[in-house]
Parts: sequence; C-alpha cells; structure tokens
Amino acid sequence: MLFEGGRDFTTPSLAIGFRPEADVLSNVKNDIMPKYMPIFEKVASENGTGYLVGDSLTIADLSVLEGLLTFTEYFGKEIFEGFPALEVNNAMNPEMSLVGENSRCPSWKSLSLGTLGLE
Repeated sequence: MLFEGGRDFTTPSLAIGFRPEADVLSNVKNDIMPKYMPIFEKVASENGTGYLVGDSLTIADLSVLEGLLTFTEYFGKEIFEGFPALEVNNAMNPEMSLVGENSRCPSWKSLSLGTLGLE
C-alpha cells in the first residue's frame, strides 16, 4: 500500500517535458505534496526507525524517495519543513542518502548533450 502511495506521489512529476513545467510543478506543490507528505510523515514518525516500514530499506521507502528527490530538486529542502520524520527518512539512512549524492549519478539538471557525449 505504501509503495503504491509512493507511485501516486511521484507519478505527477513525470509529466514534466510533456506539459508546461509551471503547470506540473504547481500541481505537485499545491495538490500532490500536501495530500501525500502528511501521510508519509505520520507513517515514518510512528515507525520511528528512519524507514517507513520495519528497520531496513524497503521498496516503499524507495518509491517515496523518488518523489522526495525529484521535488527537492525543484523546490529545495524547504519541502521538509513540518515533516521532520520524512527529512530523517530521506537524509539519515545511509542507503538513501547515497542515492541522492552519488557522484556517478549527477543531477538531471546538469545533464546536456555535451555531458552525455552526444554533441
């Protein structure tokens, strides 16, 4: 159930590139984040381990992480204001923080035809 919620949380951002970016980001910021982040916050804080379920990384954590990483790219770390358990979930778990900071996986915003060797 949490995995599917993570998919629903992340999927609207996939429209970037197909719809006007401003419209997609407005929907994400005004509708999607306020709907899902309180739920994930409650689950993460009740679990108390830094993970959404249990005491190790699960597919539920990864599905939510994908959205959190994408939304952090656009809106900054301010998205975690009022959501301390999600911030811990995103930043404190070694497996998760490595996903967002892996130097072999640059931010998509830094990619260009030149950096991909296609220019």
